[in-house]
Amino acid sequence: MRNYERLRLLHHLAPRYVIGFNKSGSARYAPQLVWLDSERHITEHHRAVLAQFNLPPAPFCYSLGRDPSAADVLAPYLSRPSDEWLIAINPFTGSKNKDFSREQVAGLIAHLRQRNARFRVLLIGRGDLLRRWELANAAFIADSTINTAVEIVRSADLVVSPDTSIVHMACAFNTPLVAIYNMRRLKDSGLLGYNIWAPHYDSAVWLVTDQPRVSDLPLDALCSAVDDKLSDITRQRASVTAVMGN
Repeated sequence: MRNYERLRLLHHLAPRYVIGFNKSGSARYAPQLVWLDSERHITEHHRAVLAQFNLPPAPFCYSLGRDPSAADVLAPYLSRPSDEWLIAINPFTGSKNKDFSREQVAGLIAHLRQRNARFRVLLIGRGDLLRRWELANAAFIADSTINTAVEIVRSADLVVSPDTSIVHMACAFNTPLVAIYNMRRLKDSGLLGYNIWAPHYDSAVWLVTDQPRVSDLPLDALCSAVDDKLSDITRQRASVTAVMGN
């Protein structure tokens, strides 16, 4: 399927060369690489691009810088007692069928409050949208930007997010993550996207709902995944403490 949104973007960027995946019939892309395997991760795409330049498939990782002004804005939210968990929840994506619902986020916050631990919940996303939700026991940045999102993910003990850029930020910082995917198909290829775009690092877990929308995922399934991840983080921290104590 031809994606004219991407073609318009290329028109404005006006690059000399564009490597395209599965772009047969469009002369704008050269070279064109065929990639129709929904079981292989997006990093394999990156290695295929490296091969075009005769570069070895060496290990690579994300790198994100720091905006001092964003760090200053977040300082009051990120400063907390050592025994308090910071849970970052990102409800929104670029597609309505991947977004969390207000009920899911409110239910997860209420569930966290019932656990025998101190939690601070910081929401990621547009302040105008989060303000309308009027969620108690959670904070958000009114004038949020991509840079404030980066700082939240960098500092969080756990991130909970559907399929969007927040997942890849968490990967960059190796921040523990619970990610939720639906059965969406990619625009260009029609392939199921959840394996291709999975978090793909040891500190992350992900659920795939067979419902059309992420907001249809039962709340108890979301809470159970978060509980399991928090228990895993707690065990890891206890193990590190024990080793350091010896």
